[in-house]
Amino acid sequence: MFSHTINNPNNFLIQNHDFYAIPFGHRCSSALACKYAGIRKFSLPFDWTIPTFPSKIQQVLTNDFDDFIPDVHHNIFVNRYGIQLKHFNSNLDTGIEEYQRRINRFGDIIGQSDQKLYFIYINEDYLYDSDYREDCLNDAIFNEMLELEIFLQKNMSALITIFCILTLNPMRSLPNQTLLVSYCRALTYITSMIRLPTKIYVTIVGKYYRNCSTPDWC
Repeated sequence: MFSHTINNPNNFLIQNHDFYAIPFGHRCSSALACKYAGIRKFSLPFDWTIPTFPSKIQQVLTNDFDDFIPDVHHNIFVNRYGIQLKHFNSNLDTGIEEYQRRINRFGDIIGQSDQKLYFIYINEDYLYDSDYREDCLNDAIFNEMLELEIFLQKNMSALITIFCILTLNPMRSLPNQTLLVSYCRALTYITSMIRLPTKIYVTIVGKYYRNCSTPDWC
């Protein structure tokens, strides 16, 4: 079992219809959590990538995914942004086509002016890497997320709402940020050190998306 606390000072409510959930890293756990919580509708470019910190995502978006797909034919799977493309199709040409479709799909979604988006960010490494439980690193990730939200609000057409899951130290206090009202600031604290991240995050994501079905083991 595990214990957690959900901090949602703005009483942010998820709309359980007419939205897209977009996994935004830090690893594959975001895409897996969305999948098993029943809210992942299709593949997107950041589903199976590591490590995708918010600042790296912003760099990719700023450059419109230029050189996002590395030279996989020469066994290079880390792109110019320092992001590794994991679980790449063994048929490299097919894998390239898959990523191109995901990039195009992401652009189509972002360009819909009436679309509600939820960006899912999970710092899975908190569970088994002590470096990711340091306040300085978590503060940096949190601030990068705020900067990424500003970038999205300024540069994307869609109705942006970020649903952010960060596994931070439960004893620390959050910055008093009032940067954007739309930022949900919903942070989840995992306090037990068990190596079942997918089950943990699906359970938590399922609590937000109450109308979505989740598997029995959650």
